Amino acid sequence: MNAPYIRLQIVRAIDLSRATTAASFLQSIVVDHSTTAGQFVYVSDAGLGNVIVYNVACDSSFKVHVPVGPCGQQDVMYMAPVQADVLDMAAGRGTARYRRLYVTYLSSCDMIYIPVHVVDETTVGLPTVNMGRKPCKMIVLGTDRGSIIYFRTGSETGEILSWDVNKLFRHENFRSVQRGRRSRIPLMVTTGFQGYQWSMESNYIDFLIGDIGCLGVSTRIEPLHIRDEYPDDPCSNTVPMRCSPTTAAAEKIGQNRKKIKESGETFGVNKRPPTSTIAVGQAP
Repeated sequence: MNAPYIRLQIVRAIDLSRATTAASFLQSIVVDHSTTAGQFVYVSDAGLGNVIVYNVACDSSFKVHVPVGPCGQQDVMYMAPVQADVLDMAAGRGTARYRRLYVTYLSSCDMIYIPVHVVDETTVGLPTVNMGRKPCKMIVLGTDRGSIIYFRTGSETGEILSWDVNKLFRHENFRSVQRGRRSRIPLMVTTGFQGYQWSMESNYIDFLIGDIGCLGVSTRIEPLHIRDEYPDDPCSNTVPMRCSPTTAAAEKIGQNRKKIKESGETFGVNKRPPTSTIAVGQAP
């Protein structure tokens, strides 16, 4: 019996040459469909520190600059689209679900979001909102298409943590989801059939440092084993990120191994002191 397969085809090619330069470095893409405004594509440009917002229906785009903040440096840019419950007294309907695009750099100290729920065909710019200082390094893995962001802290165990954006951005609200394996580290968490979360992990870091062994490179995809547990301090096992211009984005991977790199307007919230072408689409 032949294995089932999905037939893909290109339904639209997006030209981003108007929004990019020779210094651009495009890293990831998010496609968001709004019932009122249509389909929008968000592309992270880590080279220029921008999120490119592309309106598919109008074939137009604009850029939202993502500041590094008072410390850290501009490097790998992560994006996480979520839906947040916001008190909407003006509309007289209590709590409403607003779409947000959370953005952060690997070596920056702050977590930022872009309120994409206001975007429509007439939008030419969006603000950024600073949620405050990250309690520890956050390597974003994905979302549950709701209010949950999955991430890891870069620790040796590769533990997957989660944060519900409806809770305060503090380490005590980080939830331990799945323990990691020493042989592999989590790379991505995504939502699949019937809303189940899946995780992908690999030993590619061992391959990069020449410590792969005789079994070679391996990747594992499995359902995410969600545990109902809140660790005392999910950031305790990580290398502290010093917020200074000389911050090194490096961590120790295992014992006796080398250190390697992982590879608008701004408001403050919950502050605490110390030519490129992208194709999207799927055939039915």
